[in-house]
Amino acid sequence: MEISLLNNNSKKIFFINFFVIIFPLTLVSGPFIPDLIISISSILFLVFHNKHFLNSLKKNLFIKLFFSFFLYLVISSFFSEMISVSLKSSTTYLRFIIFVCIISYLFEYYPKTKYYFCIGLLFTFLILCIDANFQYLTGKNFFGFEPQISPLRISGMFKEELILGSFLSRLFPILIGFSFLFFNKKKYFLFYVIIFTLIVSFTILITAERTAIILHIISLILLLFFIDLKKIYKLILVLSLISLTIISILSNLHIKERIITEALKNSDSGKYIFSKVHHAHYLTAVNIFLEQPIFGSGVKTFRYLCDDDKYKKDRFKTQFPYWYLSCSTHPHNIYIQVLSETGIVGFIFLISFFLYVLIGLFKNLSVNKYEVYFHRTVFICLLINFFPFAPSGNFFNNYLSMIYILPVGIMISNMKIK
Repeated sequence: MEISLLNNNSKKIFFINFFVIIFPLTLVSGPFIPDLIISISSILFLVFHNKHFLNSLKKNLFIKLFFSFFLYLVISSFFSEMISVSLKSSTTYLRFIIFVCIISYLFEYYPKTKYYFCIGLLFTFLILCIDANFQYLTGKNFFGFEPQISPLRISGMFKEELILGSFLSRLFPILIGFSFLFFNKKKYFLFYVIIFTLIVSFTILITAERTAIILHIISLILLLFFIDLKKIYKLILVLSLISLTIISILSNLHIKERIITEALKNSDSGKYIFSKVHHAHYLTAVNIFLEQPIFGSGVKTFRYLCDDDKYKKDRFKTQFPYWYLSCSTHPHNIYIQVLSETGIVGFIFLISFFLYVLIGLFKNLSVNKYEVYFHRTVFICLLINFFPFAPSGNFFNNYLSMIYILPVGIMISNMKIK
């Protein structure tokens, strides 16, 4: 059912529509503004559309499970040694569930919102890529921000936060899906998609973010596999990407040092998982889990427990001389973090969702091919965001949670496609 953005019902939801459309662009500013948007939108949605929220809780199985996960986080907090710390983070998680409902509601009943959201996301990508390449060429971006120098790491508008590559790689598949959904009839459409893919890929490469590069490669492979393009287009794209990568690495020693040399050095040529630091975090988190396997230590408590000597045990009977590196704000892997902070029950929620994404990615659909492409790209986006075998940020970090919930909301809005 298509409803105009400006009819009587939409007057009550106009600001929520506006907030969702500009949401991708506000993510560039840091966590404060997008988090404020989520909070205000959630309040407005509960005030004016509480019936839809309650109806989603009753009828949508996925929303039920998401809400159950939230309730579990709250309940498990009472079993934590740091109840106040865990409870503060778990109770405020509710706003993300509400925002997921908002996205799914708007995209399903207000189709124009989906189109304008696509335009907003495309605009954000273009601005970020142009700005980052300008910084790469001149040493400063449009606002005068300088990159990290040794090794050279381009951050663009994110300033000292080295997350540009992560942002682009995590949302790129959805933008490709939106493009096929809305612009497939445009002249030279595939040519523009190839050029855009090359620009985004090069931008991710010059950020020298290893995880972002790996995730982007995975998403490109899956996109080429699931999107039915002529072999000549696939060949052109693959050869262009390979050439671009080789030229970039050979012409810029900083990229080679960061992506290859530093990775081998930090992992002691593969002896440790990703690096000595990551390895120390993972062992410590596993030890915390083994001490409290059912409910975990509590949301966001790793930072307070990681320096405790009782969690620096050599349970695997191997010599590990880097326990002094064990402490951080989080273990740098969302699955290990959820396991240590929420226990086996919380881990079951997360791994079940990942398995659902894997199954959904290969699900056969009886709709037109562009809707199928959009469906696939949403699940590819979810796959790389929740990919278990890669370093990651804090699962309960506000900013990262905002990135995660975008494709989740879109997925739910898309569930009626069969």
